[in-house]
Amino acid sequence: MLDIIRSLPEQLKEATRLEIPDIPVGNYRRVIVGGMGGSAIGGDVARDVFNDVDFSIETIRGYDLPAYAKPNDTLFVSVSYSGNTEETLSLLNQALERGLSIVAITSGGKLADISREKGIPLITIPSGYPPRGALGWLFGAMAMALEKAGLLEGVVDAMERTAGFLKSVEGELGGKESLSMDLANKFYRRLPIVYVPADMVSVALRWQAQINENAKQLAHINVLPEMNHNEINGIKHPVDVVERSWVVFLKDRDTHPRILRRIEITRQLIEESVMGMDVVESMGESRMERIFYLIWLGDFVSFYLALYNQEDPMAIPRISSLKDALSREG
Repeated sequence: MLDIIRSLPEQLKEATRLEIPDIPVGNYRRVIVGGMGGSAIGGDVARDVFNDVDFSIETIRGYDLPAYAKPNDTLFVSVSYSGNTEETLSLLNQALERGLSIVAITSGGKLADISREKGIPLITIPSGYPPRGALGWLFGAMAMALEKAGLLEGVVDAMERTAGFLKSVEGELGGKESLSMDLANKFYRRLPIVYVPADMVSVALRWQAQINENAKQLAHINVLPEMNHNEINGIKHPVDVVERSWVVFLKDRDTHPRILRRIEITRQLIEESVMGMDVVESMGESRMERIFYLIWLGDFVSFYLALYNQEDPMAIPRISSLKDALSREG
């Protein structure tokens, strides 16, 4: 898994060379990404990276498309790394029935077969990764598709620059004396709690999922300022859980000044309840670089935490068992 995590910059760079088919260019007001798990996170990351565009990016994790997905204003991006995710295929069928503009991203499976049969623009990414280990390919393919659809520009340059930046900070993020090792040590045998500004929720989602799947450990996340209106009051009971939690606040240079102030005050209010806290600021010039810096940090944290927990970061036995049980039921 460590080699897969380290491959993120190379994935982003190689994704710029993917063959992108013609995608209908239109006046899209929204992009809906249909996917689950590690396949879906690319949509969340795209929303937070491209946060200054005049269309919305939304990720649907489930079986049903929202009623507002209409042919004249919606581009549907169907993403399943394996190509066989049942929820994603359900969404795809509904998108076809409604006549939505569609693009598919997968390494193969039923999604690839249906796309070829129905003439859906198909972006094929390399196989052989666990879905959570293919974020560079999945995000990169999506960004390139949105550019092809006339919604973004400058994507190739941004991805190449991000890949180069990540390689330049790999040692400080992923080394044995790194921040990731330090945070993994603090999370060991404790409840990790990660708070982020609302415009970086993809980072928190990624941290939580990676800690869950790689380290086989629970983690809690929330966003600011919302948690200041409810959760801050609950960081008290049950005492034996709260007092063994370690809180990490993630922030960015563009984080709203009032949220930065909220982080300071929140730390003061909860410091006697929790075991410890850290504040980590993103690094990088572009928005893409800074988002991926924090994501990559969380990936490394999850790997080292898996080692502390004596867990195989590649294995996902309960997910596999669940899928097997569902497939037997038809």
